Amino acid sequence: GQKKKRNISMLHQAKLFMEELMYRFLLERPIRQKNLREMKLDFNLVHQNDGHWLVKYKGEEMKNGLPFQFPFPIELEPMLVDYLKKYRHYVCNGYDNEYVFPNPNGGHIDARVIQRMVHNYTIEALGKPMNPHLIRDCVAYDFLKENPGQYLILSQLLAHSDPNTTIQIYGHFEAEEAVVLYDRWRMKNRQEARSKQVNGKEEKYVARG
Repeated sequence: GQKKKRNISMLHQAKLFMEELMYRFLLERPIRQKNLREMKLDFNLVHQNDGHWLVKYKGEEMKNGLPFQFPFPIELEPMLVDYLKKYRHYVCNGYDNEYVFPNPNGGHIDARVIQRMVHNYTIEALGKPMNPHLIRDCVAYDFLKENPGQYLILSQLLAHSDPNTTIQIYGHFEAEEAVVLYDRWRMKNRQEARSKQVNGKEEKYVARG
């Protein structure tokens, strides 16, 4: 009985650890949840010779039909290693499972599990629920706020086949932001111009003296 209780406890810990890793990963790399669910070990998630990890997908695995690859977030690599060594086998439940994020029945994690996980984590962190796709939107808006106009880079981050798709989805955000940035630019130029005028008068006054 004690052994069974201990195993159930470790399974619960393993699931919590897996969910936190997935949640943090989505914040760093806002891929579609389908690609996250179906990520396979040694096929999509590959350990490289330099010790780091690479995530890669073939074109047929992507919504846009194009190959897609990116480095696994370095800051999350220690957590990934702990998960693979200490926790993943509990979630596999004895099955020879190829998925990075498995379910106890031999397949990959269910979409509803990810939705519930994101719902609970965002309520705890932000006080309001979000879904996985909304995380993509938040990452996109935050990126554009810090990097106005960088739609090409954002389209690559979100794995859009055409930057125009990114502009159509997120372009409305920049209308208001553009005005704010323009006003900020004008104010800065005015301040610099006034500063030059003041300095010029002071220099002229000193020269006369």
